[in-house]
Amino acid sequence: MWAGTVTPEKYRPDAGSKTASFQDRIARPDGPIMLVRDREVRVDGARIVYRGSHAGRLHLDLYILALDPHYGYPHRIEEKSARQGFVIGSHHFQLIAAGDDSICLRRM
Repeated sequence: MWAGTVTPEKYRPDAGSKTASFQDRIARPDGPIMLVRDREVRVDGARIVYRGSHAGRLHLDLYILALDPHYGYPHRIEEKSARQGFVIGSHHFQLIAAGDDSICLRRM
């Protein structure tokens, strides 16, 4: 078998759907941001991934695209303080709602 003779869909049938759904995960500047566990959301020049909630703390990873798009900087934020507002990277957010599988944030 030579390079280019087999289509990628044969080995990765879901490859096309992941590319198409990426546009849905770009945060709008004027609306709330819904973060679903282990799914990235692009916020300006960064990606934020919600990793879940453990012992009253929210676990988030911040990927700074201009610096290193493959390394996630871990952030652990107390849920009570997140409801008052918090900073991740250069972005200010406030927690609106939290669950095990998703959280909803508002830009401040």
